[in-house]
Amino acid sequence: MLIQDVFAAYKNDLRQVEKCINDNATSEITLIPEVSHHLIDSGGKRFRPLLLLISSALCGCRHENRFPMAAVMEFIHTATLLHDDVIDQATMRRGKTSANIIWGNAASVLVGDFLYSKSFILMTS
Repeated sequence: MLIQDVFAAYKNDLRQVEKCINDNATSEITLIPEVSHHLIDSGGKRFRPLLLLISSALCGCRHENRFPMAAVMEFIHTATLLHDDVIDQATMRRGKTSANIIWGNAASVLVGDFLYSKSFILMTS
C-alpha cells in the first residue's frame, strides 16, 4: 500500500482534523491566526495527525476526541517549527519566507506559545 492510499483512506478523518485546526487557530488578536496559518497552511503533509488517527483505529478507538488530539499533534509540531526558526535564524520554511522574518522573533515565539497553550486546552477539554 502506498502512502497516498493511506491518506486517501483517512481523507474524511483528516478533513475533520483540518476543521478542528482551523476552528482552534483563532484569536481576537489578529496576528495570531495570521502567523499560525502562514505555517499551518504552507503545505505540511499532516503525517503526525495521520499517525494518531491510524493508531486510534488500530486500538479500536472511534471516539470523536481523536480529531482534536490529532490537531494537537499538528499544533505542537507547528509551535516547535516557529520556535526552531527563531533559534536557527531561519529565513525560509517549506519554500516560503519564515514567520520570524515576516513578523519578527517575538511574534513567532509568542504565537508558538499560543499554539502550545491551545494544545493543552484541547487536551484537557
